[in-house]
Amino acid sequence: MRKLSAFMGYNLDEARLHQIQDRCEVNSMRQGKLAKMDPEMLEQLKTLTRDGFLFIRKGQVGDWKNWFTVAQSEQFDAWWAEQTMDITRFSFRYTLDSGCQ
Repeated sequence: MRKLSAFMGYNLDEARLHQIQDRCEVNSMRQGKLAKMDPEMLEQLKTLTRDGFLFIRKGQVGDWKNWFTVAQSEQFDAWWAEQTMDITRFSFRYTLDSGCQ
């Protein structure tokens, strides 16, 4: 958080940095998202998603493998390649290299 705030030109005190860090924790984001969602929207969401689906799930790189089939993964890769063919500033990393846990 210190590096990010310095990069963005902010001089934040330790208390503010800790507050931001706490709010960026997966459980905090998950609770905040659901708490702000309209009850009617929550009901509609249940009809559109399968049981156990959460927008913010585990906060672990690679968890998508537990949700996508091989076919869905291939479809997404093809779609992503088409959508980002003109973007050269970054590459989308959705797995970690071995040893980078």
